[in-house]
Amino acid sequence: MDLLGSIMGSMTGPPKVSEKERERRKKAREAADKAEEAHRKATKDFRTKTEERLGEFIKDGARTKMACPPMEKHLRSIVHDVAEVAGLVAHSFGQEDDASRHVVVWKKEAQPGEEELVRGTTHSLEFKDAATKFSHLTYFHNQS
Repeated sequence: MDLLGSIMGSMTGPPKVSEKERERRKKAREAADKAEEAHRKATKDFRTKTEERLGEFIKDGARTKMACPPMEKHLRSIVHDVAEVAGLVAHSFGQEDDASRHVVVWKKEAQPGEEELVRGTTHSLEFKDAATKFSHLTYFHNQS
């Protein structure tokens, strides 16, 4: 028998996993699946509320621009996507990883000029307290 054959013959297979470890892994997988589903639902709900808010904005003849509160990157991307589908113009303002980065949406006929985009519109959003600064967490939920 050669060396490889003797090594392979002495192996009994992969290490055995105890029933307790199997159960722990199963619970961890279930918790991860549950958290992923909750995130998926929250994202879907946010998208639905965003569609409703932008629909109201389109119908409001008096408004030509709408500033959203600061929000996380994945939520801003939803606002951009919904705005594009609705035929609106959307731009994000603020530093990329800054907590104050926000989206401003314009109707096509009132889209911003180059100067306004370069200057940005962050000066129009002043937050007096943390509840206002982080209002994006409830912004679309309270607009029903």
